[in-house]
Amino acid sequence: MYSMISLYAVLMPILQVVLIVLAIYVLLVLLKALRIYISKNS
Repeated sequence: MYSMISLYAVLMPILQVVLIVLAIYVLLVLLKALRIYISKNS
């Protein structure tokens, strides 16, 4: 039981960092796609 709690405590910050990095990556990809879409339409 204790090992699960400590594992959770270790994994949570790592998961938060991974989620933040993924969110930034997705935003950058969306911005790039949007820029390409706008340049094609204009």
